[in-house]
Amino acid sequence: MILLVVVVLIGALLMAGWVGARIGARVAAGPNPNNEGAGVLLGGAMGLMGLLIGFTFAMSAERFETRRELVVAEANALSTTYLRDSLLPGAFGPRLDALVTQYGAARLDFFAAGRDARRLADIGRRTGELQDQIWKETASALRLPQSAPVTTSVLLTTNEMFDLAASRQAARLAPVPGAVFWLLALVSIGTASLCGFNLALAGNRHLAASSAVFVMIAASIALIVDLDWPATGLVLVPQQPMISQVADLRAHESRRGAFTLPDATAPPAGAANPN
Repeated sequence: MILLVVVVLIGALLMAGWVGARIGARVAAGPNPNNEGAGVLLGGAMGLMGLLIGFTFAMSAERFETRRELVVAEANALSTTYLRDSLLPGAFGPRLDALVTQYGAARLDFFAAGRDARRLADIGRRTGELQDQIWKETASALRLPQSAPVTTSVLLTTNEMFDLAASRQAARLAPVPGAVFWLLALVSIGTASLCGFNLALAGNRHLAASSAVFVMIAASIALIVDLDWPATGLVLVPQQPMISQVADLRAHESRRGAFTLPDATAPPAGAANPN
């Protein structure tokens, strides 16, 4: 997709430069050719385009960094929740740890789904189901008197883990407004036209040099678009913290031994008489 953006932008800029050059050549061949002020107009357009590119890049980079930080925060929340759930009495600890491990795997699939709407919907449903199960198990465990010392810490980290899932979804759905990109594209095309016009009016199009400038402008805009697409393209939000954390949780579950997750609605043995 990014390569398509680059190709389309380069084509649009080259076409705009060619049109501007044709107009400039006609003006230069007219009875009263006058190139006064053309350079000033081109300088103003270039300045405006540079300002917009810098502004849009800053917006995209800020969103990219926010998404990256949320990945690290969610990985840390998974680890903290897993460890604190291990402190719960009876069979609740192993049950919740197994659920948290499954939840981490589902969250990892969230990024792998890219822009596949069907997969994202399935992962969203799976995430919601696991959240319901985890919360039900946590609420049951915290009713036991033995859980009193860790009640606050378990509630806090479980809520944080759930909140971060919503935060990542919100960050994914908060790109740079499309109107900004359209304005940047229009200003870039207008600048290319003025560039072609000014060069033709001066009597030398500098075709190779101007084409190289257009390619650089298109590549810069494409990079901004790539930064703004969190799950596809050449620049992706690093998922290694989540990958490593889920792998660690699975390894810990394997070391603990085979664990068959019981029915989440069934109370663990001894829960009816905790004392």
